[in-house]
Amino acid sequence: MSLRIKAVVDKFVKELKEALDADIQDRIMKER
Repeated sequence: MSLRIKAVVDKFVKELKEALDADIQDRIMKER
């Protein structure tokens, strides 16, 4: 059970990081 929870959390964290990276890159592009 804990492995399934870890997999879900890892997936969530990965998607969250990708969304943050995209947001940061979008802001950088607008500033230039």
